[in-house]
Amino acid sequence: MTGFEDETYSTIFTSLNHSVRRKILKMLSEEPRSFSDMFESLGISSSHFNYHLENLGDLVSKTEEGKYKLSYLGEAAVATMSKVEESPKPSAMKHPSTFFVKNWKPLILVFIVTVSFLVGVNWIQGQALAEMSDENNTLLSSNELLWDCYTSTLISSEDSPISENEAIHKSLQYGKWDSEKLQGMVVEATMVYFKFEVKRRQVTLLQEEIISEIPIARMYEVTEQVTDYSPMSDENSTYRYIWEISVRTFQEHLDHTFSSPPSGIYHVDAVNGEIYPNLYSLMYIDVENE
Repeated sequence: MTGFEDETYSTIFTSLNHSVRRKILKMLSEEPRSFSDMFESLGISSSHFNYHLENLGDLVSKTEEGKYKLSYLGEAAVATMSKVEESPKPSAMKHPSTFFVKNWKPLILVFIVTVSFLVGVNWIQGQALAEMSDENNTLLSSNELLWDCYTSTLISSEDSPISENEAIHKSLQYGKWDSEKLQGMVVEATMVYFKFEVKRRQVTLLQEEIISEIPIARMYEVTEQVTDYSPMSDENSTYRYIWEISVRTFQEHLDHTFSSPPSGIYHVDAVNGEIYPNLYSLMYIDVENE
């Protein structure tokens, strides 16, 4: 099928898909009409009318007097529309051979257009189903390998930094993720450097000082090798290496976005393995409390 034929079929079906364009074709099937005549009959805005008239393309043409009339393709479009909207006439049913002889050209064109349209729709649906099937198989395979890897991870000693696999393992266990829940999800791990504010509170009754750390800033993403993961402290702050584990849908992964709230985001201390459900939420809660 050539590009011209594709464009012709597209124009016919697009025209029949709009009520305004169908009305224009019906008016022109009765007799040639002027621009103002059709505009007044339709009772729509001039910009709206111009838009639909221009999009009829090769379905309409002009007479020597400047009026609009149906082209050969326009007549075929009207014939197609009539077959859909009208019931078969008794005379046509009684004399099928006579009806076919008189209308064989429009009928053949309608048949070709219909078959081409159905073939095109079937091909598009087949391609879409094939892509969805391949994508689903890839996700299932990735999730099976991912889950096997995480469930078989060996826990390292407390003196060693927590590995990426161990951080993911802890996060999935904490969030109660299993292989079924992970279908269609993407798990990612990133090492980040967090700043915590050290808060001291004196408890009179217990005669002791309670020290707590509140996350206040995500400093940067760690992209270079680290030789010492130990936390660094000054008078009012502590800086820690934290594994940031995210669980999000495949579409969110492609778009580089998170749902709100996210499907799952966890933080694991790279040294002692302490897990936080979501440091960002703790940051927001602390700001609200203040």
